[in-house]
This record gives sequence, structure tokens and C-alpha cells, in this order.
Amino acid sequence: MRVRLLAIDMDGTCLNPRSKISEQTMKALKACADSGVMIVPTTDTIRQSNGVLEELQFYFLSRAAKGNVRDIMKNFPKLTAAYDRSYVEIFSRDASKGNALSALSSYLQIDPGQVACIGDGENDLSLFQAADIKFAMGNAVPDLKAAADYVLPSNKDDGVAYAIDNYILPV
Repeated sequence: MRVRLLAIDMDGTCLNPRSKISEQTMKALKACADSGVMIVPTTDTIRQSNGVLEELQFYFLSRAAKGNVRDIMKNFPKLTAAYDRSYVEIFSRDASKGNALSALSSYLQIDPGQVACIGDGENDLSLFQAADIKFAMGNAVPDLKAAADYVLPSNKDDGVAYAIDNYILPV
């Protein structure tokens, strides 16, 4: 089935290690959009609405800190956390990239079988639940790679461009 909606994480995925979109990736994104695929950038930010903080980020200053946060999180069943090598994002179980992608594809009347996503972090696992075709970057966390349909080259090696050129556009 042809991909109509492509959700792409930004940091560590679409952006290279210098936080830029390479010329090769930009060219592939343009070709993808020109072919009629809707491209949706997905990223996490610290948000606040109605005086309520929706997400927190903590950076680990020691190896033990990650384990300490995991232990503390067991006491908060309404919250979930996405861990990276150096930090954790903590947010409501109801708020996720995957929930947003599901709502968007439903609103646009795009069949889940026509949705693909590309990510690198634990916080992208929810995207994988909302998309039929799942790509993990070569620099992705092990859990995401294990859940992926395809593992791509890293963000340093234009993995997004590789996915578009080899899997999305040829269909």
C-alpha cells in the first residue's frame, strides 16, 4: 500500500549530529512531498497549558541517576517516561506522539496502513503503535530497533533520505 503520511522525529533522526538537515535529506523530503506524501515532523518540547506542566525533561549527571528515576517513576502510574542515553522525558500516559499521529491520520481519513514513521528514541515507540511501516535509525535505542520493520543508516549517514529513496518513493 502506498504511504500517504510520513511522521519523522527531528532530533537524532531528521537532523544530523550538527542539528542540521543535510542537503541529501532535504532533497529526499522534497521529492517525497512532491509525490503527494504528507510529511509530519514530530518532536518533543516542554509544554505548559492552563497552568499545568505537560512534560518534564531531566538530564542524568551520573550513571545511577537513570536507575533512580526509573525507581521513582514506579510510584506514579499516571505518568510515563521515555529514556535516552543522557536524559528522560516524563509526561502523562495520555500524551504521546503516537496518540497525536493517530488523531491526525483519523482526521485526515488516512488508513493506518498508509502511515509510516521514522524515529530514534524511546519516545518514538508510541509512533510505532500508530504507523504501519516503522523505521528506526541506525543510531536508535535498542528497543526501537527491535520494534522496527526496517533499521536505517544513522542520522549522520542520511538514514531518512535512505528510507524515502529506497522504501517510500519506489512504491
